Amino acid sequence: MNHSSVINRQKQPPKERTEDESGGGPIAGIYLPGVAATVTRRAGNKLLENTDIRVSLGCRIDSCSGSVRGPAEDPRRHYLHARAQEMATMLERPAAWRPTLEVDRLRQANNLRRRVNKYYMDDDIKELKTRTLMSLINGIEEQRQAS
Repeated sequence: MNHSSVINRQKQPPKERTEDESGGGPIAGIYLPGVAATVTRRAGNKLLENTDIRVSLGCRIDSCSGSVRGPAEDPRRHYLHARAQEMATMLERPAAWRPTLEVDRLRQANNLRRRVNKYYMDDDIKELKTRTLMSLINGIEEQRQAS
């Protein structure tokens, strides 16, 4: 393994790619904090263009604060600052409150996923799964009751 070439390759900015280009690995999706899910770029763009739901899905921090379409403009930077903010918000609270706050966040995301599934699905927007969120919510509540 040539470590210096790997580091040099990582320093290069990613090449711009069009939707119909193939090869070069997968295109990063768009993380939507409102539903706590990463969706395809096409689905993310459609949801962020929809005036009924985009404020609930979007991001209002860092570079995304200037535009409702912020998450779609730079998905990688958005993902990093959105997830970092979610974790920082949780860690700011006392440890005893964290499970409740996380359950609340997951419930809101689950409700919003159901709303998207009910009213905004089409060929580009696939169903957002809710089973994992419900499992996490149930697991946290079981742990809280056991202790």
